[in-house]
Amino acid sequence: MRRIFSISKYPFKYLLMAVVLLLTMTRCASTVSRSELDTAQSLAESGQEQALQELFERRQNVPEKDKERYVEVIGEGKSDQSSVMLRELYRDPGYETQRPAILKELIERPGETDAQFVRKSVTANPELFGPELEAALLRRADRPSAETLLSMVEAGRTTLKPESIRLFGETSLQQALPLLIKHCDAGNDTGITMQSIARMSTPDSGQYIMATAQKGDHPARLDAIRQLAAAPDQDEARALLHSLIEHNPDTHVAALEALGGMGFNEESYDIVTALYHQSDDETTRQAAIQTMAAMRQIDPEALAAELNRGKTEVEESEETEESTEEKIVKRVDRDQRSLKDAYRDPRRLTDIVKDNNRQKQVVKEEKPVAIKKKALYRLDESAAASRRYAARLDRSFQRLFGKDAGDVRLKIHNGLLTYAGSNSNNAAFIQRSYQKGFGVEADRSKELLKQGLRLQHSLDAVITNITREYARRDLQVYALSSFFAIKRKQAEALLDAHRRRAL
Repeated sequence: MRRIFSISKYPFKYLLMAVVLLLTMTRCASTVSRSELDTAQSLAESGQEQALQELFERRQNVPEKDKERYVEVIGEGKSDQSSVMLRELYRDPGYETQRPAILKELIERPGETDAQFVRKSVTANPELFGPELEAALLRRADRPSAETLLSMVEAGRTTLKPESIRLFGETSLQQALPLLIKHCDAGNDTGITMQSIARMSTPDSGQYIMATAQKGDHPARLDAIRQLAAAPDQDEARALLHSLIEHNPDTHVAALEALGGMGFNEESYDIVTALYHQSDDETTRQAAIQTMAAMRQIDPEALAAELNRGKTEVEESEETEESTEEKIVKRVDRDQRSLKDAYRDPRRLTDIVKDNNRQKQVVKEEKPVAIKKKALYRLDESAAASRRYAARLDRSFQRLFGKDAGDVRLKIHNGLLTYAGSNSNNAAFIQRSYQKGFGVEADRSKELLKQGLRLQHSLDAVITNITREYARRDLQVYALSSFFAIKRKQAEALLDAHRRRAL
């Protein structure tokens, strides 16, 4: 009889492998216990994710009542492999009830692959969308998340909330414009809604803001007026604001806020100054000071002191003029009386004329002291101001350009340095921008340009002058892109951010 089994024919190591395989199969067939889940979680938290892989292989042996907990444990993994396991669980028919929990675990992960998976899943199955997913999408605050939130609002899975409205504006989600207009016309969340509409920066959004600002009975009229600072057609918006200040007292404060955000304009400044002096309403006067201070980039308290000094000097000048006139009249009367006496005594005539000539004084005409219009931006070359400005630009550029932020910033910085020592037409424009922006002479502007973007308000001064010297939007974009060798879309983004005071 032949031996069926021989130790010599099958070495011991193969026998050991067979035993291990048998034990593994037995383990896989056993039910996953709560204690095993706790152990696996502890191991995963300490970085030993192999325990999760073993759990995943036994996913069909998890009791229904423990599947929610099982999903949480798998979600403890931080590696890409754990993300793959979660996505596989989502596709597993045995975990259909746990799909919302799986999506919740995936959306909290930083990877874009997981976020995209969640967005596609809820778009295809809106019933899986809930408050936790909504909050997570709002935290991500990117355009794809905004698009998903909009689709959920339109599907009736959630309502239009201030957080979503703000995100639609920050991402310039133009397809949300009809929904935002309807929401605003109903008088809901008018402030944040009108702000988001303004951030769209489209012809349709601009026309809506202009039209609403002129409707006396619209619930969002004042909010629309405030957003005229970001209107695409700045000339039309400024003309409307001037008209409102001159003819509509109820809109004064809102109109002043808008003008303050549009930068310095001589006509606007004169209108606001006149309103400050003519108005008896303290709220309006304070708003006027804030607007003038914003236009000139100076402290409101310093401006108020300047206005008061100017008023005092004007009053003193008027008093001086009046007292001088009175003195002249009195002297003429006295001289006339003396001359009458002289004609009676001719010997006194020569003495009177000589004495009168000695007493005559040259009266210098005093003119009211006008408040000078200073630089558009306060010049601050301190290290602290430079750090604040750098941090502000970092945030703005990251938001506007993402991974290209560093490249755009470097081009602008190097461009400013180049224009400091150049005599080209472009350099002359940039130097002129500094002269107007900071109220300095030509030589001083070249010195300031050597600081590049380290100088506070450096980019503001250039863009402000571009918008003042080039009336058309397309020319503004062309000029900015040409000066710094950046893309037209990047120039458009900078101009829009500057107009919204978000740069």
